[in-house]
Formats: sequence, C-alpha cells, structure tokens
Amino acid sequence: MSVELRPYAAVPDETITRNQDHARSLGLKKVQFPPPHQEDIAIVGGGRSIYDKWDELRKFRHILAINNTRNVLLNFGIDATFISVDPLPVVAEFAKGANRAIVATRCDPSVFEVLKGAVVRVFDTPGDITMRSCTASTFVPLCFKMGFRKVYLFGVESCYKGFSHADRHEDREVIKVRADGREWITAGDYYIQAQELAADIRSNPGIVIEKSGGLLRAIVRDTKHEAIEVGKLCLSD
Repeated sequence: MSVELRPYAAVPDETITRNQDHARSLGLKKVQFPPPHQEDIAIVGGGRSIYDKWDELRKFRHILAINNTRNVLLNFGIDATFISVDPLPVVAEFAKGANRAIVATRCDPSVFEVLKGAVVRVFDTPGDITMRSCTASTFVPLCFKMGFRKVYLFGVESCYKGFSHADRHEDREVIKVRADGREWITAGDYYIQAQELAADIRSNPGIVIEKSGGLLRAIVRDTKHEAIEVGKLCLSD
C-alpha cells in the first residue's frame, strides 16, 4: 500500500518575512553570479556515508557543508564553508565557529549573530534562486549560478544507516520506501530531498554527480519508487 506524503513549512510565512527583513538590514554582501568557470564544487550533507569519503573530499578546493556537517568535516581536517537555508534557531548552534558561510536571508537572526566576524554571503529565496525543500537541493542550482562546472553530492544518501546522522542521532517518525529492488528506512523530508536531487542528477548526467549511495542512488535508478509504510524508529537505542 502506498503512503501519501504532504510537505509542510517549518515556520509560518510571517517568520520567513521577518527573518529576511532582518538579514537584509545587516548590509551583508550578496552571493555573486559570475560567468561559468572550470571549477568543481562538493556539497556535503550529514549522512554517514561521508565516513568513507575523507580522501576524496580532501581533493576538492571548494566544499560546502550543510549545517553541523561543517564541524564533522573539521574534526577530520577539512575546513568547509558553512551553508544553510533552514529558518530554525537551532541552526545557530551549527554555525558557531564558522569562518566562511553562505546562507539564505530566510535563516533565523540568531544565525547571523553567531556568524559575526565570519565572511558571510547571503542570497534570497525566492529572488536569487527558487526555494526547494532543503539546503542540499536548493544549493545545486545555486552552485551553477555561481559558475561552477560540476556539483558533487556527498553525504546526502537520504536514508538511515544505523544512526540518523554522522554527527548526531534523532528519534523520528520514519517511512519505509521501496526502490531499486529493496526497502529503505528514511524520513519524509529526506524522501523529498532524494527525489529533488535525483531529478537533478538524471537531468544533468556527468554534471550533477552522486557520491552518496543509499536511497538517493536507488531513486536515481528507479523512477517507480514508492513510500509503503509509516512508523517510529528509535535510532539511538
């Protein structure tokens, strides 16, 4: 039996508007959109698949780390640029200590407070780029507008492998998805993320490059995937 998923906003629209007004009042520099160049870039999420990718990641000159993934990478000697589009105050905890950041103006004011002294660039959603469901999928088209030749996706497998993240554990309601001949445990927002990223990968072969595996790779291969069950999984046990 298929499960119908309906996305919902993390915060009310008026909170987004208030956040954007605050960010714009700070006079921060906007992200620049130069002509295309020959540089590649890696977007890194918090999936546990990154533990197998340290050597590969170290070869990149440009690395964008989603939320607390920056701190995980730093523990392994990789200094990445902090990125986020999330409007929740908890993002400020993830941003602490970052010396470079690219964030959406929709982020909570507390994020900009902890980034004082860092090199920060901002962008509008909508305006500069269409807002998608999450940071990873929103940044794919943003990277192309920034002129990058290829975008590599690490740590966005969009499914659970033991614990929920490389850096933390979350007990959440989860769903089971059937794709590419097997069943995957994920969450509703991760499933939507995987579908958005898979569409980018299929539409841009050899340009948007998947390095994560998991549910994302399965959905790239199998367009007839479906959510089949909803439940509760205590991942920290």
